[in-house]
Amino acid sequence: MTYIINKVEQIVRKALERIPGHGYDHTQRVLKIALKLAKNYERCVDVEILILSTLLHDIGRAYESRKKKHHALISTEVAKNILEELGYPKEKISKVLEAIEAHSYTLGSKAKTLEAMILSDA
Repeated sequence: MTYIINKVEQIVRKALERIPGHGYDHTQRVLKIALKLAKNYERCVDVEILILSTLLHDIGRAYESRKKKHHALISTEVAKNILEELGYPKEKISKVLEAIEAHSYTLGSKAKTLEAMILSDA
């Protein structure tokens, strides 16, 4: 799965490189905080889901201007397409998407999984 994480990171870096505020630097800061928080739950957290959802949580900001939707919802659509194209397992895709949707307080979705809670807090 390192291949998938590396590919996603490359895609996110390119998509967010010119986005102010919530660009690739922001994504890296959130990832660092999420992984630090996850250390408290080593036996319970799926680190792969956490990393992928963190990397992809704001990718919708690169497409916001084209759609009149909340960035978290756009991020879930884009993330689903990316992960499916990379052959990521469908049952894991749904977990990544749930975490992405729940990360935004302004959208009002409640985090139900540990990975979603950690991403939201990070």
